[in-house]
Amino acid sequence: MKKKFLNDHEIPMPPPGIAVRGKSPQGKIPTTCIPYGDTVRIPFKDTGIFGAVPGGAFEEELPVGLFFKGDRIGPFKAKAQDNDVFLIFLDIDKKKAYINLVQVRSSC
Repeated sequence: MKKKFLNDHEIPMPPPGIAVRGKSPQGKIPTTCIPYGDTVRIPFKDTGIFGAVPGGAFEEELPVGLFFKGDRIGPFKAKAQDNDVFLIFLDIDKKKAYINLVQVRSSC
């Protein structure tokens, strides 16, 4: 999908490819680097429960809760400090959990 602005990033949920089985991810965790001040938007491709840990990486906290296919949240502006945030999505229909790592850095 085309970016709306130069500093606007979309991270779809569920992220492509990585599901968690048991206690560990099955493969490499998708990683997105976001420079300080850039924004993140999250479109939901499936219905599920979304959360982000730890908090504090964005000026407004990412919401936690049930989101429906077609929902979109954001933009969320990255703070000017290094952070690693795990985005977690529990797909209700597929009964799978997905993880995506967002790294907030001064440059990517």
